Amino acid sequence: MVKIETPSGLGSGLIFEIQEQTAFVITNYHVIENNEQVNVIVNDSTPYRGTVLGTDDVRDLAVVRICCGSFRKLPFGDALALNPGDQVVTMGYALGIDGPATVTMGIVSAVRYFPALSSSMIQTDAAINPGNSGGPMFSLQGEVLGINTFKVSATSVEGVGFAVAETTVQEQIPILRFAQPYAVPTPTTTLPPTPTPHPRISNGIYTARQGFSLEIPAGWDIDDDPSRVGIRISHPDTPASIIAFATSISDLSIERIRSGNLSPSRLTGWSDYRITSTQLLSRKNFWGREYQISFKQGLETYEGFIHWFFRSEEHHNELYAITALAPRKTWNQSESADVISEFKGILISFTLPRN
Repeated sequence: MVKIETPSGLGSGLIFEIQEQTAFVITNYHVIENNEQVNVIVNDSTPYRGTVLGTDDVRDLAVVRICCGSFRKLPFGDALALNPGDQVVTMGYALGIDGPATVTMGIVSAVRYFPALSSSMIQTDAAINPGNSGGPMFSLQGEVLGINTFKVSATSVEGVGFAVAETTVQEQIPILRFAQPYAVPTPTTTLPPTPTPHPRISNGIYTARQGFSLEIPAGWDIDDDPSRVGIRISHPDTPASIIAFATSISDLSIERIRSGNLSPSRLTGWSDYRITSTQLLSRKNFWGREYQISFKQGLETYEGFIHWFFRSEEHHNELYAITALAPRKTWNQSESADVISEFKGILISFTLPRN
């Protein structure tokens, strides 16, 4: 459990993933709304500066990254196994009262899908008050079943609260966790120093810590700081960049992506976001889906591609995501033709790790 503080209020959250000394927190979008940085208090004692990575205002979810410390994550349960009458526990910093998080208990009234929210929701009579938002709903075994979100408040209504079910949360985490760990680059105006050969490049092939590889032409920059979610490859003379990462994903999410019912969401700072086309991709040993996208960031219009590839391991599934973005004018300028050709070459050179 963590407490999240912003200039406009307070909410709750939970750590769902840890990478060395970096932790990733899931909470509600309305808890961190209009903030790029938030204050995250862990174990009711240690404050960390949190960076908002990705937001989803429809499903009311957001992911925040904190560093650097020793953290513990909470395990997810199975919301699909819930039945009306099952007991659940909600936890959070209700009403912003000083001290540790508070706990309330109730039963599951129903689990249903809300089309307007694109979410499976758990209805409960357990008390969900301001400050609980973003906190976990637990099973009696201590597994996270959902993220507390809102309650219905009216004089004629009692005991109607809702949590975003873990099925929806886990579907969205890979998208939100990736989100925008790097800003869209600005071209350099001075000549860069002579580059030092990258230790992870051999014969022009870069192999990431997560095992996947990409062919990187000479002159492109690689940022693979271990504290980041993935890697960024950019060209020093144009605002063209490729971001790649790998993460685990559920069977349900893979089936929804295959059927076209789950797709990349708008990221923090993007407006007028559109998926203009989509198609299935097939490689020798794995499959995926391509999304062609456009959006505005500030006054600039960007276009690009998102490739999602999947591979099933013995006990889990891996999602490999590659996003290639450049301003619309860069795609169309004749003087950028060589850069765009290399750009596309990097994208299609992506290779999954060997089994």
